[in-house]
Amino acid sequence: MLPGVVGYEPLQQGDLDDLCGLYATINAICIVMAPNRALSDRDVRKLTRAGVRYLDNQQMFRKAFNKGMTGKLHRKLAKHMVQEAQSVTGAPLSMRRLSLVRAEADQGQLIQSIEEALQQGAAVMMGLHNTHDHFTVVVGSSTTRLYLADSDGLHWLPKRHVGPCGGTRPYRHGVCLKEMLAIGIPR
Repeated sequence: MLPGVVGYEPLQQGDLDDLCGLYATINAICIVMAPNRALSDRDVRKLTRAGVRYLDNQQMFRKAFNKGMTGKLHRKLAKHMVQEAQSVTGAPLSMRRLSLVRAEADQGQLIQSIEEALQQGAAVMMGLHNTHDHFTVVVGSSTTRLYLADSDGLHWLPKRHVGPCGGTRPYRHGVCLKEMLAIGIPR
């Protein structure tokens, strides 16, 4: 479990919005920053405004609010918000795609990639498909579960139900490999 999770209550999206990508990004940033410099409520509000402003400037706020966002828009939003968080806090942050972007990656490789990022102190954002159409943040792992800091109240997912989208086996929680992003403190 990432150290920043202890005592952290994930920000929750409203019942009427589909801004899980925005909330996932803020939750990931707050968690990885917590051990070195916890974000104040004021910092979080600044980040939220910066994210909303970014979506509005891209003329995507209304669509994201009502229908959610694509993985590509989420990646661009997250990149902007990481830069904004660095500006607000003066602390270094990094964001990267996980190395698994090949369509032929299997479930074991997907889980291994998440666990390697967690071991490096990064929170992993990913889009869930099939059962959910939702962005969430993985913050820990056990032999059977992935633990989440989730804006919709999810706490964990059974590993056996998480796997790549597409392929021959449809997983309950399909993950598009190109939507997997790690946010962490550079080492």
